[in-house]
Amino acid sequence: MTKRKQDNAFDRFVESFQYWQKRLELGKWTVMFEQRELDATPAHIEIANVGLFATARMDPRANKELYPFCSPEHLGRHEALELLIAPLKSCAENRYGISSDDVVATSHELIHVLETILAREPE
Repeated sequence: MTKRKQDNAFDRFVESFQYWQKRLELGKWTVMFEQRELDATPAHIEIANVGLFATARMDPRANKELYPFCSPEHLGRHEALELLIAPLKSCAENRYGISSDDVVATSHELIHVLETILAREPE
C-alpha cells in the first residue's frame, strides 16, 4: 500500500513536470526522472546545459508530514522552473563570475514569484 502511494506521488511529480516543461516551451531538453532519497530537499534537478540534458529527482519520502508545503504537483512545477532559468544561472556564474550562492538565492526569488503567478493557472 505504501509503495503504491509513493509511486502515485512520483507519477504526479513527473506528470506535473512534463506539463510545465511543455507549457514553458522547454521541449529541447531531454529530461530523465528518478525516485531516490535526497538530502534535505523533497526534489532536485541536475542540469547539464551543454547537452541540454537534465535529471529530475523526487524523494519517495516527500510527503505531507516531512514537507507539508509541497505537493508532487508543486515540486514538478518548481523543478521545471529551475530548468527554465538554468541557462541564465549558468551564464551569470560562468561569464560574469557571480558567486554560486548569490545566483542560487536570486534565482529562487524569481522562481517563487513565477510559482505564485503560475499557481493561479489551472494545471
